[in-house]
Amino acid sequence: MRSEANKGALLYREKQSGVEGQIMAIDKLNSIINSLEREMLTLKKQYEAAVETRNYTGIQLIDRNDELCILYEKSNIHEKTLADGERALRVVMEEIKSLKITIQELERQLHVRFRARKPCTRPHRTALSACQLVILCMGAF
Repeated sequence: MRSEANKGALLYREKQSGVEGQIMAIDKLNSIINSLEREMLTLKKQYEAAVETRNYTGIQLIDRNDELCILYEKSNIHEKTLADGERALRVVMEEIKSLKITIQELERQLHVRFRARKPCTRPHRTALSACQLVILCMGAF
């Protein structure tokens, strides 16, 4: 009986030792799980911060894109206005050139009349004065 009791006690100690080993293994695994959960929470916070930064940057990108579109629209309007102004200037310059040619022709006709000693007609003088006045007015612009 004693031997059985000793065997039972030995078996109990072995089982108790096994249980203690498993408890230590469970504690170690719980420690690892807790550490990983803390790391996971840290990573989650970093992820949320990165998502928030990305969203803010995306909103800024959209705002800058809107501003860029507005600037392009303004630029296109300025370019069109400039082109229209240049066209109008060319028209005015051509008109001035035409008027100068008309003045030169009228002056030539007056000169020819004076050389021929014919009196200058009133319509010639009026046309010449009108052309000179138009050129003076256009020169003010």
